[in-house]
Amino acid sequence: MPGLGNYLVGILKDTPMLSVIGVMELMHTANALGSENYRYLEPFTLVGLIFLLISLPTAGLVRMFERRLRLRLGL
Repeated sequence: MPGLGNYLVGILKDTPMLSVIGVMELMHTANALGSENYRYLEPFTLVGLIFLLISLPTAGLVRMFERRLRLRLGL
């Protein structure tokens, strides 16, 4: 089960989310914003925070599902 949870979080990071926002689109936009004024830290930090805010709840849900499954199986 832990492997499945890691796979789910990996898929979430690798595929476009909500068919609108994807990793490459966000990174390209951050790069374009950074190149306008040579300040790359802020846009890339914001992109990192966006993916952190998406990944952490997903990982928490997988952890909760694993805990419930262990309790049901009596492990």
